[in-house]
Amino acid sequence: SQYCQAYYGKQTETDGTDRALKETEGLVALYGGEPILALYSSSHGGHSEDFANAFSDSETKLFPARPIPYLSAKPDVPEAAGRFGDLRDEENARAFWTRRDVPSYDVKSGYHRWERTWERGELEAVLDQTLADLAKDAFTRPYLQPGFGPGESVGTLESIRVTHRGRSGKAMQVEVVGTGGTWTLAKEYLIRRAFRKEGKMLPSANLVFTLLGTAPGRLAKVVANGGGFGHGVGMSQYGASYLDGLGRRFDEILRHYYQGVALGTIPLLAHPDATLETRFYGRP
Repeated sequence: SQYCQAYYGKQTETDGTDRALKETEGLVALYGGEPILALYSSSHGGHSEDFANAFSDSETKLFPARPIPYLSAKPDVPEAAGRFGDLRDEENARAFWTRRDVPSYDVKSGYHRWERTWERGELEAVLDQTLADLAKDAFTRPYLQPGFGPGESVGTLESIRVTHRGRSGKAMQVEVVGTGGTWTLAKEYLIRRAFRKEGKMLPSANLVFTLLGTAPGRLAKVVANGGGFGHGVGMSQYGASYLDGLGRRFDEILRHYYQGVALGTIPLLAHPDATLETRFYGRP
């Protein structure tokens, strides 16, 4: 699974993967002379997100985090820049995340676009459980406001609204309103965990909600339309594979997803009795 980087064992190794490892051994991606935080996820759905808008700060624990320059939001296909406008706008985000023809290098992902639907009662039961779980977890508790104590319930669900979006249109903050109270969820991971469907968290927080009712003011169903799988920061695995198929070199792919980085070799420490050797493969 993703917890061990989706490595399925030696039987899945090929001559191609062995060669890729050999020809890049000793190379590191650098920014400002330091190795980068090389985040990646399965697919972005056509637009990556700023590190700051998806993660809390590793030191301060505040959300949004401090920006990391080489992990910044951009459309997957440069020619698509500006085509859908500012995706922090709700209507622009809706247009982007409900369309299946958005230019994207990870279009071959089964999660390029996805949809989840809940009956109101179904989602009420899900939220009663997931909000209680998030409130118990020390890692997630600070990003659920107010808390969700024992015996609490959302009651009859009245509204779900994305109140803050990132540059890709990713939901950064969601408001849940029920007769039992109002709660705010922050961070893409919490949002994905809260809105579970059939026991599984959402593929991503790149989504828009549609509220359907049988009568004015009466919520009957909630539909989530979205795209991508994972946090959407840094490199898209499906996108990298697609670019490789177009003949792009690994250094071009890395610079596409990690903006402004350079490639260098791991430093070697020498002493008088040592014989050192390092090698790397450059352009032919």
